[in-house]
Amino acid sequence: MLYENLIASVIEEKLKNLKNIKDIQCSDGNWNVDPYMHGMANGIILSESIFTEEDPKFLEAPERWLDAK
Repeated sequence: MLYENLIASVIEEKLKNLKNIKDIQCSDGNWNVDPYMHGMANGIILSESIFTEEDPKFLEAPERWLDAK
């Protein structure tokens, strides 16, 4: 039982860290800079959804990337 509680707390902490990373990556001015950062954000969203077993809500590409010249 102690081992199972330890595993659950580790997973909970890792999921909390993943959510924080997702919040940063999905912030305006980060995910919409270029296609790479957009893909990174959607990859993190997918990773979180695997743990939570929820449908991922992917970010659509913007009409124009922030780094577009």
